[in-house]
Amino acid sequence: MSASTTSTTFVDDAVDRTNNDRFPFEVLGELFSYIRDDPKAGDVALLERLLLVCRAWTCAALGHTQLWGYLNVYVSGKYTIDFWMKYIRSRLLRTGPVQLVDVCIGYDPRIVVWQMLPLLNLLSGENGEIARRWKSLVLCDSEGIIQTTHIDHFLSHPTPYLELIRLDYVHLSPQVRVLPVVSALRRADFVECDPSIPSMDMSRLQELNLSLYDDWSTQNLEPLQHAQNVVKLVIEAWRYWQFPKTTSFPHLKEAILRMPMASRALQGFVAPSLEILYIKIWTEKEVLCILECPGIKPAQLKKFTFATNPSSLQLEEISKLVTSFLLRTKRLETIECRDECALRMVAAAVIDHAISLDVCVVDHVGQSWSHEQLKANPRVLH
Repeated sequence: MSASTTSTTFVDDAVDRTNNDRFPFEVLGELFSYIRDDPKAGDVALLERLLLVCRAWTCAALGHTQLWGYLNVYVSGKYTIDFWMKYIRSRLLRTGPVQLVDVCIGYDPRIVVWQMLPLLNLLSGENGEIARRWKSLVLCDSEGIIQTTHIDHFLSHPTPYLELIRLDYVHLSPQVRVLPVVSALRRADFVECDPSIPSMDMSRLQELNLSLYDDWSTQNLEPLQHAQNVVKLVIEAWRYWQFPKTTSFPHLKEAILRMPMASRALQGFVAPSLEILYIKIWTEKEVLCILECPGIKPAQLKKFTFATNPSSLQLEEISKLVTSFLLRTKRLETIECRDECALRMVAAAVIDHAISLDVCVVDHVGQSWSHEQLKANPRVLH
């Protein structure tokens, strides 16, 4: 096929092609999709500048509606709410009426933003028509300036195509149910929200990440009992924590529990399919919780990762408990030690023959250790 034939296949005769523009519009559109605005870096018009290169690039960019569906809004001294209102209207016009959109909302905490309601209403639509097109939503209210009732309304619309939601420091009205339709939702991240887990349908979630608010309570964690299809669960907390009642996760494969545990923290935790476990060990309580948890089967674990608190005065006792736990593992393939203290505990377990020769031991810098190396290296043993 000749160059002229190829050119006329993809481009209207009225569009002049230049030497640096030989790609079909479809290919150009895919290349442009790697460009993302970065308002925190001071640049929100990267895509708009593509329109200034030549007529062919303009046609390719405007014809690729997926490009304009990424709405990364960051209110600051440089980019005010008035600026973002114009920006969002322009982007939504270019996406067309059906293209899904990714929404990210934040603001510079050094800037006092008193009125976010018009911005939220524009991003959700007067009657929720834009919210119905959300593919992902990230909302950060680090200074708590957005009124609770405004957030309640913003999250009150059906979102049938929403796959990911992340809420940071968001405060919602108690007992208010949000996002009434989330049939496509697969991942949810809630960082120090109040309540810790919003009241919503979590039955289809596959991944749930929680960083718990200082004033969390077992009661506002009860929605965990409805997330029975999660495959990965991450929980971070700075206060003693426990699962509410009986919380069963029949499909859970990976649990990352970075939190100090109360003596019965895991009594309600049931994960019969668990294969990957990460725990942060502050005291011997965390290891005892794992050992005494009837819902965890150490014999099924394939990967065990742990970190310690080097300032603990109970390291010797913790080391013995770790060895006791490792003795119960049968299918373990990898032990990942996040600090030198954890590595010494594993070395002690190797000496006590608690770990199979087939298990790969990895330290905090990614180095793999054989059993002979663990036994012979004085830095590890002492």
